[in-house]
Amino acid sequence: MARAITLVAATIFLTGCQLYWTKPGADLTSFAADHRACATKAGVPMDGDRVLVNESLYKACLKGLGWSRESASMHEGAAGHFRGLEENAVVSLSELPEQVGRASARPGDPSPARPTPLDVRCRQITERERIGAYRECLGR
Repeated sequence: MARAITLVAATIFLTGCQLYWTKPGADLTSFAADHRACATKAGVPMDGDRVLVNESLYKACLKGLGWSRESASMHEGAAGHFRGLEENAVVSLSELPEQVGRASARPGDPSPARPTPLDVRCRQITERERIGAYRECLGR
């Protein structure tokens, strides 16, 4: 039992808590526009189209535009949930933070195919490898 709890805790630790931005009826295009607007407002111009973005101001801007944040445990990669900036960073205004899963899908897009047994097995192997690497890091 203790081993199972340790395994679950290690998995949570390794995957981290991902937060997504969501807004009723919004798609990737509207998120991208608001992301750029907020990065511009919350940023200090650098060279070219790059700005040094203050994370707190960026998040306040998106919230002011009607966006809210939800944890990945409920919506990892779901349509209508988008990844934004999570720390102070220099970003290019022409690029969007990397999106995962169906985050880039638009409402009404067909559902993705169900994972095959091989997909599920590969994910399990990957999790075991991460946990093994974590244990090695701890010296166990």
